[in-house]
Amino acid sequence: MSGRVGDLSALQATTLQTFKDNVKDLLKPSHDDYYLLRWLRARNFDLKKSEEMLRNHASWRKKTGADTILESFKIPEIIDKYLTGGHCGFDKEGNPIWIDPFGRIDIKGFGLHMTRLLFEMAVHQEGYDLGFGVYISMAEGT
Repeated sequence: MSGRVGDLSALQATTLQTFKDNVKDLLKPSHDDYYLLRWLRARNFDLKKSEEMLRNHASWRKKTGADTILESFKIPEIIDKYLTGGHCGFDKEGNPIWIDPFGRIDIKGFGLHMTRLLFEMAVHQEGYDLGFGVYISMAEGT
């Protein structure tokens, strides 16, 4: 058996039910059998190792604030105030249009006042998912 939903052996199904009971304190409404079976398959249906792995994962998410980052992240003032451009609409096919006039940005000034990671987080927060490097090379004409 593959260990996937709909293709479980009797032992795997029993292990899944036991796993659900053991970690019910961690489960959210979105955690279905597909989610739980990923943890079991990752540890070859070893109940103890799977539970330990899931608990470590939940602990890490809580410690780092991964579940609340979209609500708690504040765009740095330098980006909010000085980064020009942004999403301006959609084309006829429904693709987003993003305008970045890089000629007016003081890249050196940005580099001196913030880390690359902070810049990328802020840009991604605004929905800029095409990659900064693509826009830089377009601005440079390469």
